[in-house]
Amino acid sequence: MKIIKSFIFILTLMSFSYSNSIAEEAEAEPTTFKNTIHAMQLCETGSSLTNCVNPATIGSSTDGTTMDLSVRGSANSFGNAGLIPVGITYTHGQVILSRSFTMAGSVTTSAATCKTGGTAGTKTAGGATGNAGAVAEQVIMATNGTNYPTTMNSTSAIIDGTDADPGTVLAADDLLKFRWELSSPFEVTAGQIPTMTMTFDLSGALTFNDGDSSGNKGKCDGNDFHPGSPVITNTFK
Repeated sequence: MKIIKSFIFILTLMSFSYSNSIAEEAEAEPTTFKNTIHAMQLCETGSSLTNCVNPATIGSSTDGTTMDLSVRGSANSFGNAGLIPVGITYTHGQVILSRSFTMAGSVTTSAATCKTGGTAGTKTAGGATGNAGAVAEQVIMATNGTNYPTTMNSTSAIIDGTDADPGTVLAADDLLKFRWELSSPFEVTAGQIPTMTMTFDLSGALTFNDGDSSGNKGKCDGNDFHPGSPVITNTFK
């Protein structure tokens, strides 16, 4: 008998919510979306969106595995569902990844079409939107902040690192943790080796977020590129 369990989580990287009435937000699907993943984990009963209890690691790499998630099947090479311990119920998942993303694409706003390929983003600023040439790859980072969703936080190391508070990304950290709730609890029984597949919806993964209060709404004149929110679906069979 096949047992099928599916769960979906959203990497909600955006922390910026501008109250200024002239600010503009827009998003698009990038043609390139690269990130380095260091660990994939499942979290036992008692976990929450702010805490992963007794994480079972089903994929780990100190150097990390860099994948272009815009390429179909790229993430299937990371994580081994055969490593899931038998007889334990898991209710949440957690992934540890780099806070640095490499993207290529363009976002159309009310004023212009802004293209990646400009100055890289940093821990304190989004990626520059002023590239006047052809679309090219650009590094865009999750910036420092304390107003992220509590489903994520930065951490100092892959194993036994010091975690920032939920919803916080610290300047000293280079890694991020994301947690999500499984659509239903998942348990592997003896004799089963589940197959894990992953699919990605990147339709909003490149985000333009304009906090300019000078009247330049939607223009490609600032550090306004940020990682967006890819929806990731995992299926166990």
